[in-house]
Amino acid sequence: MDAKSFEQLLYEEESTTLDFKLEQYPFAKATDDQKSELLKDVLGFANAWRRSVAYILIGVQDVRGGRIQLVGISAHLDDHSVQQFVNNLTNRPVRFHYSAFNVESKQVGIFTIDPQPRPLYLKKDYGKLRKNEVYVRRGSSTDPTKPASIDEIAMMGSGDNMVADLTGLTAEIEWNRKLLSMIDEQFKSYIQVYGIGNNVSKPNPVSSQRLRLQAIQTYLKSPSLPIDVPVVEVEAYWERAALCNGLMDKVMGLTTVAVVDGVVESILKMKPDLLALGTSLIGRIGKLSR
Repeated sequence: MDAKSFEQLLYEEESTTLDFKLEQYPFAKATDDQKSELLKDVLGFANAWRRSVAYILIGVQDVRGGRIQLVGISAHLDDHSVQQFVNNLTNRPVRFHYSAFNVESKQVGIFTIDPQPRPLYLKKDYGKLRKNEVYVRRGSSTDPTKPASIDEIAMMGSGDNMVADLTGLTAEIEWNRKLLSMIDEQFKSYIQVYGIGNNVSKPNPVSSQRLRLQAIQTYLKSPSLPIDVPVVEVEAYWERAALCNGLMDKVMGLTTVAVVDGVVESILKMKPDLLALGTSLIGRIGKLSR
């Protein structure tokens, strides 16, 4: 970074591309909890919704509505050590680097985080952070208690040149499993109370909730798929889930007994197949992340 670019940053506000830190991150003799703060911030920026490079400036004091105050730091981090620390814990290497910058006779540290394929997450728990959680910076902070949602993770794999990540696929299949369990309970209760194939007046048991398919569709569009997760299996899961959604859409709000009963029976018959496919896919994905 040159002096002109750095000076421009001093007049900007904190955002998904910029953060100001007064003190250096604890690292060399720090506890796991302390070092997880650095890890959280790097991952938060790496997963943030942005189109440009992000920066963390260390040794500066935020001044609302004015130029940031330069305070300086007494020690710098070793770029190689920090990269090794972060990338040993993540699902794939994070593209970032740390550099020292001298300005107005003061030492400032700069983390530079490039735009890159997402999501990025930890392969195992570390300090205050949990494995498989996708930490993301929103606005001016990264809240570890509010990681990315399933829908956000699914969208992360849909950009140009982005490889759809297995995390979103797993989360979506797991969410669908829980929904299928709820549907199964509702439909069986409906059959127990009202029966099937009779013409008595009865309520429509189909809710407005649908199986999620966004991460699965994104995965199928990916230019690179691990051979351990066969495309044919993912496609089979997608076809059955899409059919279930289509059947439920067909009778949403209808009170035509024969049609509704037919959909209830069809979905109950498809459910074991769909659950088995989902269990198989989650098992295959789990083996890849070990």
